[in-house]
Amino acid sequence: MPSDHGCISFLHLPLEIRNIIYDLAFVPVEHGNILSPTETPYTKEAAPLLYVHPSITADLRSRLYQDDFSIVLPIQEPSEFAKGRGFSEEALQECLDRSSRLMKQRCGTLVIEACQTSYVMTEWDPEDYPGQKKEDFEQEEDYEHWEGDEFAANLVPYLLKIKKELPALKTIKFILWLVEWEAPLDGWRSQLEELAREWVKLDESKKATQKKDSTMSGVSMRSGGTSKPSLDIHFQVNTFDYYDQDAGDGGKNWIQVWSEFADDDQPLRPEYLNLLFVAMDLKWDDHITGHFYGWQFDPEGWENVYINTMPS
Repeated sequence: MPSDHGCISFLHLPLEIRNIIYDLAFVPVEHGNILSPTETPYTKEAAPLLYVHPSITADLRSRLYQDDFSIVLPIQEPSEFAKGRGFSEEALQECLDRSSRLMKQRCGTLVIEACQTSYVMTEWDPEDYPGQKKEDFEQEEDYEHWEGDEFAANLVPYLLKIKKELPALKTIKFILWLVEWEAPLDGWRSQLEELAREWVKLDESKKATQKKDSTMSGVSMRSGGTSKPSLDIHFQVNTFDYYDQDAGDGGKNWIQVWSEFADDDQPLRPEYLNLLFVAMDLKWDDHITGHFYGWQFDPEGWENVYINTMPS
């Protein structure tokens, strides 16, 4: 007996039912590269549902660039970036101009991932080596880059430029692979404080503009609470085969110093800077074979006399 009903398609289902299916079938994309603005992170391979039908694409639009998404700024060889040899602010602005408007409106997390893999050698400069000819100059390993202070100082203007284009950003995650450099607090503290201070100013300026616009349009804005504006920074360092040569001497290594500065009860840290610090240790032999297992340091362990006196 022929059916009196036509074929029922997926799009005929109520949106509530479709959303249940999307919850199961749509896998959120976690990362995008800010330096590749024309390459959407939602490719056919990563998010095939977006390419099935325009109506399904419209359904899924609200799920794009949400809390599980981060935009990544990769920096290979930070020593070169610190010398102005990486991408310029103008090049970054071009990438931002070409980025998805939806991403810029919604993305809440920026990831800075940097890795120094090569030795940094001294370079001839007549001001640094007066009276010495260039042909007589002998290169040697340059240890001034190890603390990373020049890198941090040069990076802050880039991050503030990104914030201006991505006003929804609330969190910055630093992931530093410490192969041929280090990251002591002295090289980063003032830069992170400046970054957070200017970041909060941008947020306050945005709120003031929104309040003014809502007043002019006759729309009242509800207060989001009494919490003061701040910047959340997650700072992760990945070391390789690390050991504290001076453990047990009564002092503190640079990981302990970072951990204390990140403590919630630290009175010297500005209230507008929320800091989470994590230090990981990996085995180089494992790393070069593609195994990225690691162990998280518990900085308080170095304060234990028994641990500090254990033979290595």
